[in-house]
Amino acid sequence: AGSAGFTYALSTTGQRLITGRGPAGGTRLRRYWEPSPAFVDHILAVSELYVQLQEAARLGDIELINFEAEPAAWRSWEGPSGQPLVLRPDAYIVTADRDTEVFVFLELDRGTESLRVIQRKAAVYIDYWRSGTEQRRQAVFPKVLFVVPDQRRLNGIVQVLSHLEATSWQLFQVVTTPGALAAVTGRP
Repeated sequence: AGSAGFTYALSTTGQRLITGRGPAGGTRLRRYWEPSPAFVDHILAVSELYVQLQEAARLGDIELINFEAEPAAWRSWEGPSGQPLVLRPDAYIVTADRDTEVFVFLELDRGTESLRVIQRKAAVYIDYWRSGTEQRRQAVFPKVLFVVPDQRRLNGIVQVLSHLEATSWQLFQVVTTPGALAAVTGRP
């Protein structure tokens, strides 16, 4: 509908009046939620990378073996005390060419989160890596790829990651948006 389009949804009261229950006959009533512009921008950026990967695959440049967007990309594991932990990448991607498979956990950063949040995300990735859960699943731990909008943000994230132990730094790569496709496919 373009910029003049409207989206309508029933409130929980409307859902009760129409069905006596929640959406699709469920018992849980759902509140209408309008996504924020930042959320839409983020989802569209992940979708754009998926489209680029599909285009590269159709041209025969790569094979797109797997693309799982969140929440399908999320990973659960148990912490040292048995507590449930969750890793929440924006996507999990596997590509291949004749010689190489590339495994990636994607963090598509739009510059809206503080660098402290990035530091905490990196710590969760390190904890997951140390757990060995992913390695037992497929014998390799994916590269954690931060895709950022500009050089300033890249410098900020690299600064945060530079404070990690040297053994942990190897897990991460940071690129600006134009370099995302090459980083995911392992091809220039």
